[in-house]
Amino acid sequence: MKALLFALLLGAAPALADDGGQAAQFKGYTEANRLIKERIADSTNGFELGKYLGEPVAEPSATGLLALLGTYIGSGTDAEFRNGDPNAMNLILWYIALSGFATDVASHCATTPNPGAPNLLATFETALKPVCAWPADSAKTDAVLQALWLALMEFDAPETEYQAWKQYFVSDPVLSQATAPKALSAMILAALYNPYFLLRN
Repeated sequence: MKALLFALLLGAAPALADDGGQAAQFKGYTEANRLIKERIADSTNGFELGKYLGEPVAEPSATGLLALLGTYIGSGTDAEFRNGDPNAMNLILWYIALSGFATDVASHCATTPNPGAPNLLATFETALKPVCAWPADSAKTDAVLQALWLALMEFDAPETEYQAWKQYFVSDPVLSQATAPKALSAMILAALYNPYFLLRN
């Protein structure tokens, strides 16, 4: 699945081009971190996505790993967005951060969440709870899966992206029968690693 995610992200970068025909860049660490805290993770206890790369800070420094995920360097009118182009290094860093986060979020379906797993926003928990019945048929309905997708993505991606995501997980011979934490971890990672979430468009 890791290879599939990398291929999808790299393949979609040219398609999500800006008006000048340039391949799309990452939104950057600060923006992705903000979206995750608005939609999924309760930030009242100081949650930062950077903790999965060993940097639990709100803003990346110019010399830290988080800066490699795309960030503004400088201040005021001199600020310049750096490291926004997808490459082998930042694809791996995004994968490490998002897969760790997805595993922790999915662990809320277990009896006890992973130590250090973020608290979840109530609105996201509402969407997550029905999918915790996976692999039961009740967790695979369009209403349940679309609610989870929208909680993760809102309307950042077209309907075709949701349909492809849903079809993959309900038909894959392994994940369709996996435990809820395993299946959900893969679902959340696939959504957040989607170009419509990570890349500017």
